[in-house]
Amino acid sequence: MLSAATRQTGQAGEGLDTAQVVVQQAEVTPDGRLTFSGHGFGAGEATSITVEDDQGSIQARLDPVNVNADGQIDTVSVSVPGGLAPGSHTLRIAGLTSGGFGRAAFQLQWQPPSVHLDAYTGKPTHGFGFSGSGFVPGEQVDIYLGAQATSPLATVAADTRGEISGHDLTIPLINAGDYSLAFLGRSSHTPVSVGFNIQGFHPWAVLDNYYIAPGSKGVLRMSKLTSIIVVILSAIVVGLPTAVAGSHGR
Repeated sequence: MLSAATRQTGQAGEGLDTAQVVVQQAEVTPDGRLTFSGHGFGAGEATSITVEDDQGSIQARLDPVNVNADGQIDTVSVSVPGGLAPGSHTLRIAGLTSGGFGRAAFQLQWQPPSVHLDAYTGKPTHGFGFSGSGFVPGEQVDIYLGAQATSPLATVAADTRGEISGHDLTIPLINAGDYSLAFLGRSSHTPVSVGFNIQGFHPWAVLDNYYIAPGSKGVLRMSKLTSIIVVILSAIVVGLPTAVAGSHGR
């Protein structure tokens, strides 16, 4: 545990801490919790709780708490505020009536990015989803498919907690095989890669009736194609030779 008693001097214009603040964990991660308590405040007074940098600039405000009748603040546990950069930060609690305050330092650890997919294999034109964490809050994250890719498959923005998510990202029409799906933050410059398998694409065509009389019509259903593919149907047509159909329906 690290207490504010170790910080004897404040910012310019501030004197010694008049109360004591204790954080239970001196090192936290962006997806972790900040747990703290305090004593030496005015009985029953309201407080202001902020997170500041080394120069005393406010980086985040936490919900205020009331001091007990004995001047203590019971243990409080909150999510680490979003938007904080890795490094040293100061938790500052000030009594709004007494004017007393206490501080405690904590370190926000750098957390390597991680990504998870909802499926690690798929077919071209199909979609998949993903989620990730550990990126710099607010940074743009480019997604590349394949080690030689020069243009991103998609770009998403990390939220205030450095998390990303996406749904129905379309698999492009490329050869079947095992690929690397890389997520690269433009600010963090720390790529994270996961394996992704693209399944083979097999065109198909189906008639609703394989016995068609001369002059009658049939329905041809085909898989989605981006180029003209001629499919020879071994249909038995009454009085006609084997039918030949293309993607234009001729």
